[in-house]
Amino acid sequence: MKETLLWLGILLLVGSVPFLLRFVGDSGDEPPLASETSALQWRELRQFQVSAEFDPPSFLKELDGQFVRIPGFVVPLEDDLQFVEEFILVPSAMACIHVPPPPPNQIVLVRLRSRMPTMQLIRPQWVTGRFRLLESESVFGGSYFLIEEASVEAYRSRGF
Repeated sequence: MKETLLWLGILLLVGSVPFLLRFVGDSGDEPPLASETSALQWRELRQFQVSAEFDPPSFLKELDGQFVRIPGFVVPLEDDLQFVEEFILVPSAMACIHVPPPPPNQIVLVRLRSRMPTMQLIRPQWVTGRFRLLESESVFGGSYFLIEEASVEAYRSRGF
């Protein structure tokens, strides 16, 4: 746990202020998509109402099993500071370091195709992979979403 908090501290020190003050992906800065991949926005995930019953909106049910791409900030689930294989994705750098955690409609569990060096993931990332509706729990909170077979690339925004 100490190592995870250290990593989050590094994220705040290294990350630039403009990225910390806004949600990524809500600005229309998306690069072109492969034809079989759908763009997914955090505002769409927020439409999944948080309740005791797991009842996703129909448009999210249609995306289940499809390839999607969504931007966000990486929060590693492992204490290994060198490599990461699984992490949660959140819409804002500040969404992962406070109590209470973000709601389950603002956390995506991500499982990478292959492990990556942790330091490559400090800035916001585009995550592309197979979207699944899956209720899960981690030390950072619950989630309604999983992206598996995932790959990541650095998020680049106009003006930064």
